[in-house]
Amino acid sequence: MAATNQQAKASAAAYNSQAEANDANARIAQQQAQDSVARGQVQEDQQRQKAARFKAQQKAAFAATGVDSTSGSSLEVLTDTAFGSEMDAANIRYNAGQEALGFRQQANNYTYQARSDRAAASNAKTAGKWQMASTLIGGATTIADRWNKKKYGIGWDNNPNSNKP
Repeated sequence: MAATNQQAKASAAAYNSQAEANDANARIAQQQAQDSVARGQVQEDQQRQKAARFKAQQKAAFAATGVDSTSGSSLEVLTDTAFGSEMDAANIRYNAGQEALGFRQQANNYTYQARSDRAAASNAKTAGKWQMASTLIGGATTIADRWNKKKYGIGWDNNPNSNKP
């Protein structure tokens, strides 16, 4: 009976240990999600700065050749450059968001698994208690059965003509 209790405690401890590991993994995944967003913001800002420098170079080149950059094809070139750089920045933001989403989903999976592990730990403790109770009841039933057989002379135990050991 003590072995049953010890086994239940060991199982519960193992499940609780796994739950703690999954909680730690969930925290790490959440940190990775935050890092993804932060890195995405930095890259997005860098893309915009790069685009602004390129746009300034284009304007300088137009001015050096005497072309008005506020109208006509030169304005279209600058507009296309601005649009393309904003698309690049949006893609960077989207990709960072997707990466962060993956980490958040991973964190949710770890959190769910930690809850399942805690439930399994609780179930292991409960099962151990039920097993001990079952053992006690089974033992008491056996003793009561033997007592009744002895008391009332029932069964092969008290029958001298029985061939059973």
